Order: sequence, then C-alpha cells, then structure tokens
Amino acid sequence: MRTAEIIEKYKNGVSLSALVRETHGSFYRLRRLLESHGLQIRDISGGKYAGWQNLRPLEEEEIKKLYLGGKSITHIAERSGIPRSRITRKLLNLKIRIRTPHEQLNLEYSRGRKKIEPPHPSGPESPSWKGGRKIHNGYVYLYAPDHHSAKRGYKQEHILVWEKVHQRHLPKDWIIHHLNGIKDDNRPENLEALSDLAHKRKLQIYQKRIRELEARIQQLENPPLPLEF
Repeated sequence: MRTAEIIEKYKNGVSLSALVRETHGSFYRLRRLLESHGLQIRDISGGKYAGWQNLRPLEEEEIKKLYLGGKSITHIAERSGIPRSRITRKLLNLKIRIRTPHEQLNLEYSRGRKKIEPPHPSGPESPSWKGGRKIHNGYVYLYAPDHHSAKRGYKQEHILVWEKVHQRHLPKDWIIHHLNGIKDDNRPENLEALSDLAHKRKLQIYQKRIRELEARIQQLENPPLPLEF
C-alpha cells in the first residue's frame, strides 16, 4: 500500500490498528510515518496497542528480556518496528535458541494468552494415521521424523534404503537412480547413487538410445519399397 493511500485512509477514519493489520507493517513505523506528514495520532488507549504511543526501537537486552519472557518475535517486531529477521539475528548473536512456531504456540496456550485447542496430534498419535507410508508422484515416502532432512516427518523410501545399506547419508546434491526406471522398486540392487551431473549424463545416454530404438522400430514397421527397373 502506498504512503498516500495510508495517509488518506487514516484521514478518513481508519484506525492505526486496522492499518497495521492491512499493511502487515509495524505499529512503530506507521505511527512515525503519519506523524512525519503532520498527522496527530488519535487515542489508542484500548485494544492491542494500548500504551504504545511512545514506542521506540528496542536495545538488545530489552529484546532478550521480552523474548525470554515469552513474547514472540512477531510481537517484538510490531512492538519495536524492527524487522523480524533482524530480531532473529540479534537473538542468535546473544546465543539464544529460537523457539519453533509450535513451541511458541504451546507457550502462549499454557500462559492463557491464546484461547485455542491443544495442537492436533501428528504421526502415530494422529487419528488419521495410516501406517506411515504414502506415495507421491510415483515415489514411496515413509514416516521418518528423526531423519535430518525429513519434510513434515516423511522421507523418500529409496533414500532411506540406500543410506541404511551404505551406513551413511546421501551426499548433498546427489540423486538415487532407479536402474529399471520403476520409481517404487526400492530394492537395494535397483538403486544407484549419482551426482546430479552424472545423473543428467546417464539420462542423456538413455534418451539417445531410446531415440535410436524408436527409429529402428519405425524402419522395421515401414521398410523401404523395392526399386523397380
């Protein structure tokens, strides 16, 4: 939203709190923007931003105190006008572990700040659990939440099988190639680990061979007519 539009909306009665929600900006920055254009901030004694009329950027120790006191990074960003990424960096520089969104939600729920139901159970505890095996784009995925690169608790079965056989993690940017071309055939003897470059070269060889075979088949199906003298 452009500055002129923000100013016009505020002049027409839109509250500062509503503008913060609409622009996804920070209270501090919007207040400073409006004041820089000669606008007087209306009373905000109630609601989410009560008592925030005299906000200022926070020092590292203040950010540390707020975060260790249970405030979220989003809350601190809105409170100070400092971008979330800078607050995260400040906390990391202070050797403070960043809470996961799930941990933050549980913390706010336990302190009564959010009126929500407890998080829905996942994995084997979920009512919709189907054994931890699913297929996506032809590949088999297994529930492996402890794997270092699992996504949403799942990892491709062919990678898990290869790593178990070779007792090491698949190197970064390497690919597991299915020798017979069947994506869900994850027998160890059907799996070959290749670098991305080697995998592309192998695919080029296969594609060239396929084109040669297709041309040969077409030639056999449509033999040239005998010459007439």
